[in-house]
Amino acid sequence: MEGRIIVENKTADFIQETRKIQIRRKDFNSEEQNEVSGVRSPWQQSTQPQTQTSQEVQIKASRDVAMATAAKAKLLLRELKTVKADLAFAKERCSQLEEENKILREAREKGVNPADDDMIRLQLETLLNEKARLAHENSQYARENRFLREIVEYHQLTMQDVVHLDEDIEEVTEVNPASRTFTASPSSPISPRSSTEISLSRSSSVTKEMLPSLSRSSSDAKEMLRETTDESRRH
Repeated sequence: MEGRIIVENKTADFIQETRKIQIRRKDFNSEEQNEVSGVRSPWQQSTQPQTQTSQEVQIKASRDVAMATAAKAKLLLRELKTVKADLAFAKERCSQLEEENKILREAREKGVNPADDDMIRLQLETLLNEKARLAHENSQYARENRFLREIVEYHQLTMQDVVHLDEDIEEVTEVNPASRTFTASPSSPISPRSSTEISLSRSSSVTKEMLPSLSRSSSDAKEMLRETTDESRRH
């Protein structure tokens, strides 16, 4: 804008100079007519160098005016290109706004509200996040459930072994009830042990050996169960 104002000021000055030059040209033409008519005076002969200098000034002024006009034309051409680019951008933006307006008008006719769409989108995102969280928790609970089921199966197997050992001991005691009241004979100071007594002692020793292992396994299972519950609470 500043360059445009400067050029306009220069053109105004040049226009004023051209007006002065035109006035001088009129005077010069009148003088030439007087020369052609043969009316020459000593004053006119003395003014001949002045007319030559005035012609040089006119040529210089016309050259300056032409240069200023060319500069102004270049500036106007540049501004015209800028205006064309702005107009193209404005047309493109208008087409976009018309398309958006059309979409909004169709949505309003159908009864669709953009705010409702945003709310529905937000709710869907929340539901998807909640679904992912529940799936993760479900996988953790399934893993813990499988681990607890294995512990229960292990306890059932160990308890079955204990029950079988107890049944064997009861059967042995029922078959040989006299082995408990067995006493040593007077002929020998130490009588040999019967087979039933040996089997009872072996079975009792086996049960004594199994009971600590069972207690240890149950305590280990309790500790593992406690660790899994603590881990699930932390998650």
